[in-house]
Amino acid sequence: MIRKYRARDLPAVLDWVTRCTSMHPQEATDVLADSIVYLYEQRGVLQGVAAVNAVERSSLGKTVELYLLTDPAARNRGIGGALWERAWPAVLAADPDTLTVQYRLEEEEGGARDFFAKRGFERWLGLHLMQYTGEKFPEPDLPVREYEDRDFDRYVQSLSDAFYELRRENDCRPYALTESVTKQSRDLLLQHREFIYVCAEEEARTKMIGSFAVKGPTEIDDLFIAPEFQGQGYGRRLAQFAVNRMLERGANPVTLSVVTTNTTAYELYNSLGFQRVQTSEISRMTLKTP
Repeated sequence: MIRKYRARDLPAVLDWVTRCTSMHPQEATDVLADSIVYLYEQRGVLQGVAAVNAVERSSLGKTVELYLLTDPAARNRGIGGALWERAWPAVLAADPDTLTVQYRLEEEEGGARDFFAKRGFERWLGLHLMQYTGEKFPEPDLPVREYEDRDFDRYVQSLSDAFYELRRENDCRPYALTESVTKQSRDLLLQHREFIYVCAEEEARTKMIGSFAVKGPTEIDDLFIAPEFQGQGYGRRLAQFAVNRMLERGANPVTLSVVTTNTTAYELYNSLGFQRVQTSEISRMTLKTP
């Protein structure tokens, strides 16, 4: 039986999601709060979840993120297909330009990739989920502080420059993040300044060495070194600094995601003691051209 999620279902659904996926409870809580959610139950036992989450992204127009999860022990029983049929009207009602879905890559052929390909999705990009369970590193000697509003222009430019080639290789538009900046972008960064760290020499007002952000309770996000400072050991030291701050915040383990084509970053994190725990893939369906 498929039914709509209710607020009182939260404890049971959180327990199920954390047992059946690698999603952090806080991330799952946020998704459930912001989405239209359907539950698949068999004799009172939860076996699948579908969530339709509409988000605004200027580069892709209006985007809907679809979460379609089934219990590993109950796969190949038509649960995913049934949840898809139930969730599809909610997707159309959101009137998105693009629909995306992320799924774990299985060792066997077929699986989720084929499931979504048959429904019109095209493979987009892959992600390695990595985690660190070690001790703090010796504190790196770096000029790192929390983000301030005066950093906005050089932060956005450095972030854009650092990720341009990776975004181009993986068709993440716009390739230059500077093209998607709005007044709201500046306000949003300032609102979350306590979660953004910048590495910058104060005498070089126009140059930023790098940065990273704290995402949720355990994740390091958007760690980058500006192109002109790459190859000088800053990436390793900034990653160590980031791990130390996450451990101080109580993260255990410390997590991050790496695009599968970004082998340089993957090898760096691996050398620091991060281990790959999962590889997932994002596929997308273009419903209309923005």
